[in-house]
Amino acid sequence: MKVNGNNYEYTGQTVQEVLEALQFRLDRIVVEYNGKILSKSDWTSTRVSAADTMEVVTFVGGG
Repeated sequence: MKVNGNNYEYTGQTVQEVLEALQFRLDRIVVEYNGKILSKSDWTSTRVSAADTMEVVTFVGGG
């Protein structure tokens, strides 16, 4: 599967498991999964496959 344009060997894990494995801060991200925004409540029930794409946008604070 692709995450932010990079290929990874994840199949069968949940979206949340992939995000944790890639060490994203789960409280500061939005996930686009196969072209659609994926609700945070669906991260633990959505399983990934080799053909999937995921874009992760991280929010950063500043002023």
